[in-house]
Amino acid sequence: MLYQKLLPATSPYVVYTSTTSGSFPIHKHHEIELIYSPANTVVELDLGDDKLSVCGGELAVVGTLTPHGTSVEEDTCEIMVLELGPVFLKEHFQELSDLNLSNPKIDLTEDDEIIRDLKRCLDEIYAMYRKKTKKDELLIIGNIYRICSHIIKLKSSEQASKSKKDAKKLKKALNYIHTNYANKITLDETASMVGYSKGNFCKAFKSATGLSFHA
Repeated sequence: MLYQKLLPATSPYVVYTSTTSGSFPIHKHHEIELIYSPANTVVELDLGDDKLSVCGGELAVVGTLTPHGTSVEEDTCEIMVLELGPVFLKEHFQELSDLNLSNPKIDLTEDDEIIRDLKRCLDEIYAMYRKKTKKDELLIIGNIYRICSHIIKLKSSEQASKSKKDAKKLKKALNYIHTNYANKITLDETASMVGYSKGNFCKAFKSATGLSFHA
């Protein structure tokens, strides 16, 4: 796997734009990567175990040192990629790095004030960067900081909501175990009862209780 060094000390962030098809093999880097299409371009994002389609109206956030590859098959397209490192984000880089990005996509079509401003910032950077005038530099930087703030708020809220749902499901499983502990209780049966796959149930159960299901 390729380790790609992206940001020299003289360039604490990078914006790429492209209007041609192409692909980049699976690689990883220290920087956080944002992938956005301001139009209807579909970017195929390969995360190894997961393969996702990032459509127009969606933003993908790839975490630090996450192996990923991209491909676009359309002849004409509009794509913007932002690479953000710790020199640029300082202590906020860790905030972004700590986010749960098991679902890396953000739907920018939702009717939400934060999401509307997030999309506006992305569109402004895309328009300004293509002109490449020095006077826009501070506006680009300001918009990137707003984007990062919005991503932290949205992903933190998403994780809190998921944790609440997980807790509710696990409470149901624990009540079932407590009631039926004298009988044979299988992992398949308990995971299915609360709507989890076996793997996800085991992870959630261990995280919540500190014990494996069998223990």
